[in-house]
Parts: sequence; C-alpha cells; structure tokens
Amino acid sequence: MIDSHCHLADPVFAADLEAVVERARGAGLERALVILEAANTAEATQAATLETIWPEVRFTVGVHPHHAQDYANEPARAAGAVRSQLTSTPSMRAIGEIGLDYHYDYSTPAVQRAVFRTQVELAREVRLPIVVHTREAAEDTIAILKGYGKKCAGRVPLLYRRHGPRRRGPGSGFLHLRVRYRHVPQVD
Repeated sequence: MIDSHCHLADPVFAADLEAVVERARGAGLERALVILEAANTAEATQAATLETIWPEVRFTVGVHPHHAQDYANEPARAAGAVRSQLTSTPSMRAIGEIGLDYHYDYSTPAVQRAVFRTQVELAREVRLPIVVHTREAAEDTIAILKGYGKKCAGRVPLLYRRHGPRRRGPGSGFLHLRVRYRHVPQVD
C-alpha cells in the first residue's frame, strides 16, 4: 500500500517520527509521498530525517495556496523556492501541493492564481507531475490547467479536491480524487 499524500514532515510528528513510521509500516504501508512546504527549513530538515528512517519515502514540494501571499510582490519567487528544493533533494517526485483555495482568505485569488501558474510552468519545464489542492475554486483551477494542455509534462496531474461536485469526467486528462473529512476517498 502507498500513501500518495501525507504530511510526515510536519512538526507535529517530530517528537515521535520513528514511531509514526513504524506504525505506518506495521499497518502495511510500504511507501509514502510526503508533501513539503517550499522554503520551510524545519520541514526540509525533518524530511531528511524521515528519508534516513524510511528510505522508500519520496517527496513533493510546492507553495500551498494558503502561503501564496508570501510571494504576492513577486510570484516567480515561489517557483524559485520550489526549484531550490528540487535540486537539493534527489527524492523529489512532484511539485505540490499547489493550487487555489478560495474558502479561506489567506491570499487573494489573484495572488493565488499567479503563484499557481508559476509552479505549473516550472513543472512543465522540469517535467514533473503536480499535486493540486483546490477548494471552492474548481473552475479557475481547471481553466489554468487547461491553459497548459490536458497533461502537464506528459503526465496526469492529480487534482486533490476537498469540496464540491466533480466538474470534469473521464477523458478530460485529469485524475479526480474527492476527499471528504469523514469519509473514505472516492477515486473516479
């Protein structure tokens, strides 16, 4: 079994990271794709520790829409922060968690869109898939991705969606994953 989206580099796991990994492996988890926040040195340090404990772990890195405001004056810096971590961590396998989240007001929609675009462009350049977070912004998310073609770098991007109905169906070029807080994820 593989966990394709977890946050084991979050500080909440720092005190007992080895025990968390042991429990995960004991439950049958063979590998994990760990989401990292770009330019977060604490997470980068914990990711290095995690990789030592669990060599099969792989990583993604991106600027989450909640942190897009940090790059409001220069959205391209977001892609620069991601690129820096990509080059320093050989086990990076994707760019993400990136996208749009209009539910919370941490960053304006315009800033989120600009930061999202710079990261999608980086993904195309370095030929990596993307992990996308979208909440109450499905139409804008799809429009941005469609602007780059159905597939990013020839690979299917993952749409990580917490709320809202499915907007696009099979054959659209997107893998849809609907996640609800209290339910098992549905894969379409």
